[in-house]
Amino acid sequence: MGLWPDPDRRRLLVVNGDRRCVEIFSLDSFSHEGSLCDDEFTDDLTGVCVLGNRILVADHTAYQLHIYRADNLQFVGRLQVSSPRFLVVDSAGVVYITGDQTEYHQVTVLDPANGRQFSCGYEGSRFGEFRSPSGLAVDEVAGEIYVSDFDNERVQVFSLT
Repeated sequence: MGLWPDPDRRRLLVVNGDRRCVEIFSLDSFSHEGSLCDDEFTDDLTGVCVLGNRILVADHTAYQLHIYRADNLQFVGRLQVSSPRFLVVDSAGVVYITGDQTEYHQVTVLDPANGRQFSCGYEGSRFGEFRSPSGLAVDEVAGEIYVSDFDNERVQVFSLT
């Protein structure tokens, strides 16, 4: 299950795969404010994040990121991505996505500023290889990204430079 704080709008977004929705809660009262649901969502929603005025929802089974406006929850579009699982965004707006289908044990990087998309990693157990990469974290102060490599029972650390 993915979750993402949206401090600009004082809310918390939480993936609810059973309901095929993203639940929206107030950061002030933690009361439920509403749901973002779409008939195109599968029951394998795995991640969510906010990028400026966009909400990105990872749909693992559909191999897509669903994109919505953050201010009014209106649909914007879909982007094909190899089996997205978890998402994280840095302060520059670069999106990092883990994927873990048989042929996609990798991290995909989307840089909206220049329209670049690339992936790194293969299935395996050496450095830079993954078996079911899952969680992600970015430490911009240290200039590093941390990738939880679930089946290899480790966390790999990569330089952002």
